[in-house]
Amino acid sequence: MTQAQGTPNKDDEQHIVVDIETLGTSANAVIASIGAVRITRRPWVSDLEPCLWAVHGEPFHVLLDLDQPGRVMDGATVTWWFQQEAEAQMEIVGPNVSKPYDRVNIIHGVGDLRRWIENFPNMRTTAGVWSMPDFDAALLQNVASTYRVDPCWPFWLNRDIRTAKMACPEAAGADIIGNTTITRHRSDHDALAEAQIVCAYLNLIDRLKGGV
Repeated sequence: MTQAQGTPNKDDEQHIVVDIETLGTSANAVIASIGAVRITRRPWVSDLEPCLWAVHGEPFHVLLDLDQPGRVMDGATVTWWFQQEAEAQMEIVGPNVSKPYDRVNIIHGVGDLRRWIENFPNMRTTAGVWSMPDFDAALLQNVASTYRVDPCWPFWLNRDIRTAKMACPEAAGADIIGNTTITRHRSDHDALAEAQIVCAYLNLIDRLKGGV
């Protein structure tokens, strides 16, 4: 079925938001967890109803085995973690819900993220992967280089969440999103909170373009 004349061609465009939690701040820090969220435009209804950007599907979340050869922890970050609320601390001490007997090897965990992204039917139309490029994206690229595995996405898709937040500061800080009560420093929850900022930014850009 084709869209009505005058309706912008959406091409199933999508964005990904990625967040990681670590036990250090260096490029080779131990990564405790990875969270990610997919953003798409909601289905087109009519030319009178905008195709707003929104979170699509369930978030990705994996807890990683902290035994990561060649990667390091720093004492200050570990101390900081144990000053956080108990639910957040599960990112470094808890088991995976889906695999309660084990946390996932870092190579397998990063591979799971890559496959999660690649498995979307419209992966080829991904317009951007949002994170902190000089931290989240840099550490995941370091993992790819260190362990000689494929990167989770090509570098040219990197987008900076801070740019979106600067344009749409009112979208930040929600404590409840949909049915989820946000636990700060839980990677999938942080990705979900950051996705709200990216959605607000993309909707703003669409309005400025006058396209939707």
